[in-house]
Amino acid sequence: MTILSKTWRQAWLTLPNIKFRVKNYYEDEDEDKGEGEKIVDTIMQRYRDSKIPIDKFELTNCLRDSSSEFLDRMENPYHSISSYHFPIIKVLAEKHLRELVLNNCSIDTSLSGGAANYHSLRKLSLSNVCLSENMLQDLLNSCPLIVSLILKSVLGLDKIEAPTREHLSFSNYSYLDLDVVECQNLKSLELNKVETPHGFLNLISKSQSLEVLKIQNCSDINDINTSNLEVLKIQNCSGIKDIDTSNVKVLKLQNYSDIKDIDTSKLKVLKIVNCSVIRDIDSSNLVSLEYIGDQIPQLKRTSESSQLNHSKITLHNNNNIDVVWFSS
Repeated sequence: MTILSKTWRQAWLTLPNIKFRVKNYYEDEDEDKGEGEKIVDTIMQRYRDSKIPIDKFELTNCLRDSSSEFLDRMENPYHSISSYHFPIIKVLAEKHLRELVLNNCSIDTSLSGGAANYHSLRKLSLSNVCLSENMLQDLLNSCPLIVSLILKSVLGLDKIEAPTREHLSFSNYSYLDLDVVECQNLKSLELNKVETPHGFLNLISKSQSLEVLKIQNCSDINDINTSNLEVLKIQNCSGIKDIDTSNVKVLKLQNYSDIKDIDTSKLKVLKIVNCSVIRDIDSSNLVSLEYIGDQIPQLKRTSESSQLNHSKITLHNNNNIDVVWFSS
């Protein structure tokens, strides 16, 4: 038992993936402010002194507040985020760091002016983060090998220029002046609650390498260039009335009432959730089919159709079940 305990103690003290949940207070609670930061600094110093490599660093600032303060922060999500200033340069200096995840904090340290490049970082995720002017671009320039960039409710953005990025996820943004520069290597793009997506629509049409597109809760989008897409997932986007699926292999649709005619003859994977007007499905080339809705779908199959090896039909209303359909 003693040997196992010593082995475990050494193991957890040298884990390459570090995840912090810092409990921070509002500015009027000075007595406890900074305790979380001190713990993070102490642990990071131990890793540096022992030269322990860090592969993934994740930090979430958990604000402890009353119910009224919580409701106020929900209306203004950036309220008091700046109370935790993340020392990003210290973490980026870790030579083996490949993934950095930050939630509910601010970054205001300039990386411009001849700062060193950090070539190990491959994935950067920022959620509810305040950035100083041009901070994101300085950060991307200092970490030129980032291939995956995830941005959620990030304040202080004015431009995204990421020529090496292969995956970009963007959510909770409604500003008109965001400049999205072409990303020639972009393979995957996710948009969620983007109210002014004009720059992203240009990005979709110009990105020749784009293979995967996921769109959720983007009512302003009404047209999509699918010429290069292999995977297309759309949820709660009422503006889209027509979809060209000639090159799409995987299609997933959820919560639609306006799309009626979709050519599914070339699809390999199809998932339809709560799209009551879509009932006729050509399953000639389908390998997988999932359908969730009120009405039983009408499947069109040729005699040679034998590729379908997974199908799941879920009906909300049991009264619409037709036994004859299962034997047809």
